[in-house]
Amino acid sequence: MTQEQLFERVCADHLPLIRGIARAYERDDFLAEQLEQDILLAVWRALAKLQDPNTLRAYVARIAQNRAATHVCVAARQPKGSGDEALERLADEAPSALEQVDADQRRSLLQRCLARLAPTLQRVAVLALEGLGNTEIANALGERANTVTVKLRRSRLQLTRCVESTGK
Repeated sequence: MTQEQLFERVCADHLPLIRGIARAYERDDFLAEQLEQDILLAVWRALAKLQDPNTLRAYVARIAQNRAATHVCVAARQPKGSGDEALERLADEAPSALEQVDADQRRSLLQRCLARLAPTLQRVAVLALEGLGNTEIANALGERANTVTVKLRRSRLQLTRCVESTGK
């Protein structure tokens, strides 16, 4: 399979995974889209090094996680603005339906709670939320499956506590 064919497969099969990881690390829509593009570029560059096409999903997830972590590190070094522009825009917009508002609030709460997790737990939780199994997460992060299982338990417990304490 050529690099172009592999990339088409990534775009067709794994774009939701990439989007989910980008959105988990970046709340601002514009910056999340930029992060998605950065991830896709990193995937394109790395496809030549893929040894087993059967591990493509884990390979893409690992690249996405690494690129998103780099994005967060770079953003942390940037001077802070006057406020969170995405939240300001959200406050200015009228909701289209009550269900959408509720879903947005739950998603926002989950993102805030994810951001509070230690980076090692956050990576595991994001990949699990994107539908990867323990083995795929272990392959994506270069860890043992048992380690991933323990981290998943810890992240779920911390997320549950955070959601329960913050969501009231």
